[in-house]
Amino acid sequence: LLFYDLDDETGQEELSVTISNNLIIGENNLTYTTKEWEDPDNPGDHYMAWLGEPYFVIQSGPDWYISKVLIDEDEDDVRTLNEGQSLTLPEGFVLTATEIEGFGGKANFIVTQDGKQVGSIVVNQGEQFKYETDLNRNGEDDNWVLRFNVEGVHEGVIRNFVWINDIDMISLKVLSGSDILDIGEDYFVNTAIPSTIKIENDNNIILTKDGYTGILDDRFDIRVNKPGTMAAISKDIEVIALGLIGQNEFYEILCVINTTTENEYFTFSANSYDNPCLLYFDLDDENGKEEISIIAGVGAGDELIIGKNNLAYTTMEWEDPDIPGDHYIAWLGEPYFVIQSGPEWYISELLVDEDKNDDHVLRVGESLTLPNGFSITAIEIDVDGQEVWFEVIYDGELVKSRVVDDDEEFRYETDLNESGNNDNWVLKFNVESVFAGMNTNLVKINNTKLIDPDVLKVESGPHYTIEGYSVDTAIPSTIKIENYYGIILERDDFTPILDDRFRIRVNKHGTMAAISRLITEPGTHELIGAVEYLDEAIDSPPASVTNLHNITYTPTYINWTWTDPEDADFEKVMVYLDQVFKTNVSKGVQYYNATGLTPATTYTISTKTVDSTGNINQTPVDNTSTTAPPLDIEQPAGVTNLKNVSYAPTYINWTWTDPEDADFEKVMVYLDQVFKTNVSKGVQYYNATGLTPATTYTISTKTVDSTGNINQTPVDNTSRTAPPLDIEPINITITSPANNSINTTGDVNVTVVLDRAGTALLNWNGVTESMNGSGTNFFKLQEDLFSGNFNFKVYAIDSKGVSSVSETRILTVNRTKTINLSIDPETGNVSKKIISIAPSENVTLTIFNGTNVSGCDKNVTEISIDSPDQLNPTLEKNLSNEELFLHENFSALPNCSRFNPDIQLQF
Repeated sequence: LLFYDLDDETGQEELSVTISNNLIIGENNLTYTTKEWEDPDNPGDHYMAWLGEPYFVIQSGPDWYISKVLIDEDEDDVRTLNEGQSLTLPEGFVLTATEIEGFGGKANFIVTQDGKQVGSIVVNQGEQFKYETDLNRNGEDDNWVLRFNVEGVHEGVIRNFVWINDIDMISLKVLSGSDILDIGEDYFVNTAIPSTIKIENDNNIILTKDGYTGILDDRFDIRVNKPGTMAAISKDIEVIALGLIGQNEFYEILCVINTTTENEYFTFSANSYDNPCLLYFDLDDENGKEEISIIAGVGAGDELIIGKNNLAYTTMEWEDPDIPGDHYIAWLGEPYFVIQSGPEWYISELLVDEDKNDDHVLRVGESLTLPNGFSITAIEIDVDGQEVWFEVIYDGELVKSRVVDDDEEFRYETDLNESGNNDNWVLKFNVESVFAGMNTNLVKINNTKLIDPDVLKVESGPHYTIEGYSVDTAIPSTIKIENYYGIILERDDFTPILDDRFRIRVNKHGTMAAISRLITEPGTHELIGAVEYLDEAIDSPPASVTNLHNITYTPTYINWTWTDPEDADFEKVMVYLDQVFKTNVSKGVQYYNATGLTPATTYTISTKTVDSTGNINQTPVDNTSTTAPPLDIEQPAGVTNLKNVSYAPTYINWTWTDPEDADFEKVMVYLDQVFKTNVSKGVQYYNATGLTPATTYTISTKTVDSTGNINQTPVDNTSRTAPPLDIEPINITITSPANNSINTTGDVNVTVVLDRAGTALLNWNGVTESMNGSGTNFFKLQEDLFSGNFNFKVYAIDSKGVSSVSETRILTVNRTKTINLSIDPETGNVSKKIISIAPSENVTLTIFNGTNVSGCDKNVTEISIDSPDQLNPTLEKNLSNEELFLHENFSALPNCSRFNPDIQLQF
């Protein structure tokens, strides 16, 4: 429970607790003291035990700085590192030998933490490596975290290597003075005493029967048994396989230190009551009955030896006080069930030992997994018949299938004592209750007990049960074991005894020894350090209920709920209403519903808790609540002004005015006597959709208030949907101009005829304009068009919104005037004067008699003048910029480079 250093022969932790008969640790009745000590092998190094663990003292009090010891090896623990090889250490540290000079006798070591380099040091053979940092906030890196000796540096055949030993490492998670002082609000820490830390409780600590109470920052627990007659100090230990520096993590418990410090012999004497960390003690049964005694002397050659029969182990069976007929025995520190008593014993390890307060709830098909490959499955749960079909699986095989009634015990039995009869239970539990859940049926079981089917047979004789030991079963109800051969003990090492269930560890000086247990299985293990009977223990009443409150507001009943106390022996709640006893409410129900009450009336509930032995908590917990007023049974008025505000083929939108009743809540809407929906207050309309055109529908409304009162006199309205819409497209006929026609005037009148009245629009070259006309006949005049191609189409829409578009037509405008020239073929001259006016009538072309056109590529036979967008390039050089915008074009075809004399244009 508390730390002891076997090599330093010190630990100097003390813990004393005084528990009163009402299960209270009074103020200053818990005292913990620890003192620092100096390492005899390393003068100047000081250590201290802190709440059961070894710590290195970085700075002594009153302002303490201490750090947990992570690695504490000595010079005999030698490790080899090849060049480039690493050693994984706790808290994310890694030590790597990066360069090793075999002939130079030195090595370079790098230290990283969480992948980040924190140190790099070259160390000579025979010197000490130290990684130091600031651990006491003095601003100096002068506190070692990791240190070791470089024993040897060697030149290898393939690569060099180094031997290191005596590795010491402490945690970077330093406890400073403030951390130590902050042990909990119930404690006072005194650091004024030199080299000492003393802690006392300055508040009462209340314990509970059959429960655990954490003390000293939950490093330890005070556990009280079910009857409240015994208590023990215990702590949980964690075992995790870390694989650090080549070893699996384990936890060795030094349970019994030898009774002499002389280097001539060791004597040990231990029993279950005085040494529960080593031998088994059942706190509830107040029994264990294991004893061990050892005498070790110094033999020839200065050997420490336990002579033959000088190791004696005795264990005795006892009967379970709660289950007469069930016998148990402690076997080498663990509880076993007695299948058959001696002289030929059959015993089995107790794997599960629960009581009636340890329950499990299973749904249909759900399984409860137990140790050693066992599981329980609820196959079927019959709530009406109050029975359950269970199956038990062991190592994947069905071993038991049985239907059990409510409040009956289930048993899986087989032959465990070679009797030929399946009359020895392996698994048993009680069916506490069968009940229906929200989605499936459930069963609650409790008092589950399981033993190992792999039975241990114990009989008299040497080597039968444990190799190297003789067993005596002649004494009734007792098994006695003695060593058959001498057992040699090694200094600075441990020696297994009794089938390796225990070990004897001797310190390196050979001056002290201890019996220890080694725990290697990963997980959490409870270590009981000390047990003690409580003087005249008083069976105190349970705590009161908490969180008592009313969860209803109705005229004739009040439902009160609460939280039961956590006392293990709590059984029920006594309920009083206005000081009159009403009923007992069992543990777990946690509510009482008072019915038949008067509206608008105040009632007071009082509760008193009771435990399984009948102790009543006489301090009641009360709550006063008032029932609601009488229910409102007056129905609201109906809606008014119910009317149809639409006229459409497939829907009707009815609106109305809500009634003015203060508690009016909603309108129930029916369509042709079929309920459709509830319309909340303030919405005041309902839109019925998906209706048939030209059909009559009747809406009915009923108003409802906040208490659910319905006005059963409906307010109705009958309306008819509109006939179906005419959705045939409009037929558009373009009467002029014809598609792909040619216009020579530049004036175009587009005319259309619709098959029914509507409106027409003309889209001319991408620009849409309204057309003139009405009804079914429309027209639109396009004037002064230049020569070119134009496209157009017509849009139409009727009064119902139905629209159509015509096909797209193309119109060509050609206003070109062509003049034939009279040319003398011999001279190439025009033989007469030619005058031509452009279609726009603002340009005149004159060709004089005698004009020579022989310079053209070919004979010119005609000349033309037109009015498109721009002038021909042959004339641009002879026209000013303003004249270019007259949109006239003069051209001689084919292309002619010049006229001689010049052609004249008149504007």
